[in-house]
Amino acid sequence: MEKKQKVTFLKFLFSKIFWKQILIMAILAFILILGTIFYLSKYTQHGEEFAMPKLTGKNIYDIELSNAYPQLKLTVIDSVYANPEDAGNIVKQNPLPGEKVKQGRKVYVTIVASGKEMTKMPDLKDLSLRLAINILKIHKLKPGEIKYKPSFAANAVLQQYYHGDTIAPGDTLPAGASIDLDVGKGEGRMELNIPFLYGKTRLEAIDILTKASFNLGQEIFLDSIVNDKVLVFEQRPGPFDGKQGHTGDTIRLWYRSPGKFNFKPHLDSLKRLDSLQRIIEQQFDKPDEESKDENLLEQ
Repeated sequence: MEKKQKVTFLKFLFSKIFWKQILIMAILAFILILGTIFYLSKYTQHGEEFAMPKLTGKNIYDIELSNAYPQLKLTVIDSVYANPEDAGNIVKQNPLPGEKVKQGRKVYVTIVASGKEMTKMPDLKDLSLRLAINILKIHKLKPGEIKYKPSFAANAVLQQYYHGDTIAPGDTLPAGASIDLDVGKGEGRMELNIPFLYGKTRLEAIDILTKASFNLGQEIFLDSIVNDKVLVFEQRPGPFDGKQGHTGDTIRLWYRSPGKFNFKPHLDSLKRLDSLQRIIEQQFDKPDEESKDENLLEQ
């Protein structure tokens, strides 16, 4: 019985049907392997690399509407706040321009946000004016009009306003907004030294004035250039007038453009004048040796 089975099996191994099936299986395996290689080559775009184009500066909405880069898939991963007119402009891309990429590559981009950046209003009440200004800057806000009100709390913030209305801590408002403040005068009018503002930019001068408890008065742009890069050419009252100011006083400023006026000799002369005044003040404030002797004799 076993011999017959062995003989039958050997006959099957050498039969045409068996080898025909083996041949069919080999052909199918070859076709499968060939198809897999072709599919992988097509899927990975083998040999079809190209240089990544420069997308920064272009508008993502225009790219999508015109289908300018059908071989790429743009994916927005972040947005930044800038000029609202530039909304949708690409500011960063990954991969970088010039890198070799394949068709269908995902490109991660950062664009300019379409809306305004918003921030939260901090609680400034009872803080010193200097500290309040620093906190406003941290929250991307800026001090507006400073009004000094009767209060025993000198230089302390009494109330905070936005567009003429009180604003509560935690309220949302656009970044860069101006916040008006009521600040305490203290008992009596405190005498203050006039700050030296010559050569300062407009923003620097306003910041110094505010922190020194003065208000900004009339602004005059002598070169007809109105921006924050102009420098202070003249101030009234000035630090050399021999007078002191008081809390809440206004100081007028004249500006000139550094591109149209040479500030160096102007500032050098003012600094020499400032140094001379300091020396004179020290001499008058310091009693001479004879006065000391007379005082001792009188005692």
